Amino acid sequence: MLADTTIIQITHTDGKTASVELHPLSIRQLYKFINAIGDGDAPALVAICARKSIEWIDTLTLDSFAQLSKKATEINFPKAVTLAQTDPVAATRLAPHIIRKMDAAKYHGRNSGGSLTPPLPAPQPAASAEATPSASSTSPQPPSNASSPPASDSGQGINSPPSTP
Repeated sequence: MLADTTIIQITHTDGKTASVELHPLSIRQLYKFINAIGDGDAPALVAICARKSIEWIDTLTLDSFAQLSKKATEINFPKAVTLAQTDPVAATRLAPHIIRKMDAAKYHGRNSGGSLTPPLPAPQPAASAEATPSASSTSPQPPSNASSPPASDSGQGINSPPSTP
């Protein structure tokens, strides 16, 4: 067993329990991991990280599979992102997953009462009357009486060429 290996207790569909080792992946395995994420193939992702056959995945309970999938992603996703920073193809494969994770974090932040960003500071009271906007400064102002007629009255638009006298 490697020092970086994580052991997870799982249950098979026949009720038997076992320990499974999840491993940090090598570079070539990371590419398989990235492809599994890009394809939405969580069973392949777990099989790669557990060093088990894809058929073995079908012997797991749903809860055990979900636990392995979550932990396998926690262990190897940061390395996959590092790899994708220098490989545009890998980045393209990971991008949709990263966006989904960000959307999920935003959704979770809104629905848990938590905030993803620190709150804005409370507005400070105005020090003088000049700093406080008055009703006249916030309401729309009537057009001023310009010395020249508006462009529509002269028959010329903004993009029209000047007329010759």
